[in-house]
Amino acid sequence: MKPIRVAQIGAGHDHARDLLRDLIENPNFELIGVCEDDPAYREAVAGTAWYDQAVWKTMDELLCDDTLEAVVIEKEEKYLVQAALPFAEKGLPIHMDKPGGEDLDDFVRLIGILRKNNTVFQTGYMYRYNPAVIYARELMEQGKLGEILSVEAHMNIKYDRKKTDWLNKFQGGMMFFLGCHLVDLVYTFQGEPQEVIPLNTSARNEGATAPDFGMAAFRYPRGTSFVKTTCSELDGGSRRQLVVTGTEGVVEIRPLERGAYPHDYYADARVVLRDADGKMRVENYTSPKFSRYTAMMNDFAAKIRENKPTRFDYDHELAVFTLTLRAAGMIE
Repeated sequence: MKPIRVAQIGAGHDHARDLLRDLIENPNFELIGVCEDDPAYREAVAGTAWYDQAVWKTMDELLCDDTLEAVVIEKEEKYLVQAALPFAEKGLPIHMDKPGGEDLDDFVRLIGILRKNNTVFQTGYMYRYNPAVIYARELMEQGKLGEILSVEAHMNIKYDRKKTDWLNKFQGGMMFFLGCHLVDLVYTFQGEPQEVIPLNTSARNEGATAPDFGMAAFRYPRGTSFVKTTCSELDGGSRRQLVVTGTEGVVEIRPLERGAYPHDYYADARVVLRDADGKMRVENYTSPKFSRYTAMMNDFAAKIRENKPTRFDYDHELAVFTLTLRAAGMIE
């Protein structure tokens, strides 16, 4: 099957290098160019692994290239939507990394253009494609978990002072930067909450003042869910987790990913279900090995080629972005 001619726009996102590697190695795609108009970011990656295989192009060159079939937007978080808009106007399929800029009106405008043109759109929430998360969704959709009562999601890490200070670029700090992944999980399993309560603060490690400790509660009719994300937690990656609790079952995934980053992962889940006779039974699930981003990009290719329907549609993307801003205290 002929590969899809794709370009990467931006090198400032934390996922940019790994997405570039996937585009180069994935037979579904043919990388025809990389564009980064910020000299600092371009200089930082020029000649490094994977970028040393890229052909650098300007935005004008790519926008005028009628052979271009899709774009992957990997600008720094606050500039994602502005970089995506001209390609949306042109009707090109877009993978745009998360969370989607800082301005709700801009994101609404982007979704409106995409919806009008019926353009393929995907955001970079890789946990949607984590096999253990998919298994939990399947259990929920089969009714085996009963009615969902709560979702508990953690995504923690330990950054140095320089990276922590960098979070000051965003009003919402860690909740905006990484918490968006967790908001997506809560919304996927429970939908729209009745109330969002942001509880974000600064841990003030090493004198840093950035909002590096993110937490938010989501009130639902039968329970309260929460997300927590901090860059001030030693060995925080090992406690990245998802717990989905229902009236008939519980799924616990901890950590969300095991193995060698990012192409030799696997995931475990502990599942407690109620049998027909009311007794509890425990199952353990272990996924096959997977690449963190490959399933996501394969799905992007399938959407382009087959106009494949998806549960993560325009309404889902808009709802997650809006809830992220609310959880980050950026809007009410």
